[in-house]
Amino acid sequence: MREALLRLLLSDLAQAETVADELSRRRQWSQAVVLGAAWGVLPRLRQRLSALRVDLGDPARSDLRKLTAAAVARSTLRARKGVKVLEHLERRGIPAAAFKGLAAIASLYHGPQGRLIGDVDILIREEDLEAAISGLAELGFRPDLEGSLANWLAFVRRAPGFAGNEALALSDAEKCEVDLHWRLGTHPSPELETPRVIARAQTVEVLGTPVRVVSPGDGLLLSAHHAIRENLVPEAVIRNLLDIEGWCGLLAGRGELEAALERARACGLGAPLLALTSVLARFDSSSAARPAAALLQEAATREDSRAAGRLADLFLFQARQGPVSKDVVYLFHPRALRQIAASLVMGWQRHRRLMKAMETKLRGKPLPLSERLGGLVRSLLHLTPARLRMLRTLVRVKEGYQSGGAPQAGVSPQSPRQPSA
Repeated sequence: MREALLRLLLSDLAQAETVADELSRRRQWSQAVVLGAAWGVLPRLRQRLSALRVDLGDPARSDLRKLTAAAVARSTLRARKGVKVLEHLERRGIPAAAFKGLAAIASLYHGPQGRLIGDVDILIREEDLEAAISGLAELGFRPDLEGSLANWLAFVRRAPGFAGNEALALSDAEKCEVDLHWRLGTHPSPELETPRVIARAQTVEVLGTPVRVVSPGDGLLLSAHHAIRENLVPEAVIRNLLDIEGWCGLLAGRGELEAALERARACGLGAPLLALTSVLARFDSSSAARPAAALLQEAATREDSRAAGRLADLFLFQARQGPVSKDVVYLFHPRALRQIAASLVMGWQRHRRLMKAMETKLRGKPLPLSERLGGLVRSLLHLTPARLRMLRTLVRVKEGYQSGGAPQAGVSPQSPRQPSA
């Protein structure tokens, strides 16, 4: 079902029709709708089914309509709150810009009906963090903290799951969440330094109100940035993938695509972006991402080409088999291991308490260490040489972009490969 949903969302209409016919024959539309809701792609799913003129039958038809309406309503509420936050920060003289979901809604989808958001991501300068927290308190937003702000900041810098990003979540009484970000990577490339990204932001109307959102070029880079942070797990990055297609089309229409791709390569995001645009072009040869994939491939080094091929393989492998354990990725990531070691030395109990609070927020309950270790052992037992190569490439690329686009040492020359597992 995972791979079928991905093909339904990304393929050209002829291939998508084949997938739809198979799902109809197997009477699996209810499962597809539930999975689409979990992935946050119901508007896209409904759009594709409408174009294909698919009759889902009940109860799947009713479920799709109700779930989509509820999801769009929640997303619209969050978008409205995000607009108010941006307005309030501007009134207080705090430079800020929305990115990820709200920026995509503003620039690509022209409203929340076409793109769902789970929270609102806003970039601010590090020196404005306390002023921003104070300002958002006036709107009813409070930090989701376990302990002091100082403890949280130390946790963020040591937790490998943040991949160098530094951010703080705040929520209001309606459980709408705003994530304030002030750093994108441990040592971000100059192109990804937050003040520069904010300075390049543009004013775009969202829900009838002009607000500051990242430029299309930065929208493209940050979509790839988030995808690689999430280890290219399809359910975590599918909306980023769709956004990348949209950003490519918008930039091409403005004559700005080549410049944006050059910046991506300078940031260490050339290989990830080549992988993601290649995946889109592989599913649909008419995709707006295809020209970007061709330009990136033409300019890529042999090392980047090989890395992109393996990253694309990893994405497709996870689409078929499910996500690779994050703990396995940490095991091969020197920076992550150093961060974990620092947590042990500098206060493991405090670190674990904050980790449990975050796991409860994300999963509804903390993940027991025994379960985590068991999952790690099972994943290692199924780690074939091909999968190991994919993971090692992922780690090298993550290390490169977290360190300001540093060269990815250790990737030997080879042209892109077809997907393998």
